Amino acid sequence: MDDVVTTFYDSDSNEVKGVAAEKYQELLAKITETEKELSGLRNKDLNFEKFRQKTEAEKKEIVEGMTQKERLLYEKIESLEQERTGEKVANLKKAADMVLQELAGSDESRRQAIEAQEKEFNGEAKTPEEKAERLRKAALLIDSYKPKINPLNSPIGTVYREPNVDDKRYTDTDAGRRKYAAMFPDSPTVQQWKKDGKL
Repeated sequence: MDDVVTTFYDSDSNEVKGVAAEKYQELLAKITETEKELSGLRNKDLNFEKFRQKTEAEKKEIVEGMTQKERLLYEKIESLEQERTGEKVANLKKAADMVLQELAGSDESRRQAIEAQEKEFNGEAKTPEEKAERLRKAALLIDSYKPKINPLNSPIGTVYREPNVDDKRYTDTDAGRRKYAAMFPDSPTVQQWKKDGKL
């Protein structure tokens, strides 16, 4: 960068760093050339994306117009893409089966319910970990959706019973007094009970 920056002097003889006009023109030409190169690459990416979106008949027509070398490369790329997609699907299925076995066991209806709930989520799982997480969340949703019986509306145990109107405290019963006396033998209450013959 030092070869681009040169030193100039202003009217007061102060040093000023700057770029000489010739160097500036050279840098500008390099920038323009690089931009042209990048725009060409951008167009290639765009063209390949357009190619991916074409129908099979249109793709076949384009492939027939390719040279032998281009066709060989295209077929190799297609086979690798299919292989990669197949492996991805297999890995996701394996992860899903493991998690479903963990969550549903041999209950086929629960398994189907979890899978159906997972399909309602937005998007698709891209990794086995994401697939497992989505299935766990689906199982959680299914468990929380189960209808629970409201005890207020339940017909079981709705027999009316009068409340206990007896205002006795525990220490007013014989068992309560004995327990209290065993725990606090020197308390004034226990002494009073002994005098009254309640113990």
